[in-house]
Amino acid sequence: MRAVDHYLIAEDLLERYEDNQTILPDLNVRIGHHAMLALAGATALQAYSRGNEAELDDWADAAGGGS
Repeated sequence: MRAVDHYLIAEDLLERYEDNQTILPDLNVRIGHHAMLALAGATALQAYSRGNEAELDDWADAAGGGS
């Protein structure tokens, strides 16, 4: 799943349950996980925008896509 997909899921869940003042703890954790994964993806994009090949290689290795 792409980082943007995690972001969109978190945003959708927040919007869907924004009127519910007693959001279930497990749903709150799920939203947090998706938001955290989206943030990790955005952080990785910084390396791409700066052309930092070493950092990009590290991200690829961490994601299981390294050589």
